[in-house]
Amino acid sequence: MAKIMSLFFIFYLAFSMSCAIPPKRFANGQVVLDPRGETILVTTQGQRTVGGEFLFCDQQAIFVLIPPVGSFAPEIVECPYANILRLKVKTYVNKSWIVFVLGGQIIPAIALGLEAAGYSEGPDSTLGYTGKLAILGALSSLLFFASTPRQPQLAGEITLERMIDIQKFARYPYVPSLDQKKIILEGLKNQPRNY
Repeated sequence: MAKIMSLFFIFYLAFSMSCAIPPKRFANGQVVLDPRGETILVTTQGQRTVGGEFLFCDQQAIFVLIPPVGSFAPEIVECPYANILRLKVKTYVNKSWIVFVLGGQIIPAIALGLEAAGYSEGPDSTLGYTGKLAILGALSSLLFFASTPRQPQLAGEITLERMIDIQKFARYPYVPSLDQKKIILEGLKNQPRNY
């Protein structure tokens, strides 16, 4: 019986340690950065929500690139600060690790705990084995939850000074000069539409 339990435990440890977060894209050993801005949701005073790629912000507004939908071309939307109620950066937080922790650690712990309990005696054996085997999954979940940053967001009066922490998620994470702004907007071949 002890040999069977030892084999189950070794199998569990090997399986749970092989659970990993999918690797990032690498080139020449370096992480490849994505040149696009993060997805931002801007809610304006008319309760209209504009969502798309965060391009940049200037002294008066945020510029968002709405992706093409069906036969509609991509579009740049200018959201003046005075019209914004709240904004939230959407794709910054990655919680895809939950599937890997559940599938690679928690569910196998429960299955192995139930199987091991079948070979033992006593009503508390199932919970005891499952709890012991689930410790690694619980520890992984705790570490991932603690290290996952909060989603950046702002509400209330939006100003350029308050945008400093959000600005780093834009494709162009600086306030462009008028010439740079013209080049960026012409390069994307759209005239901004106000909301």
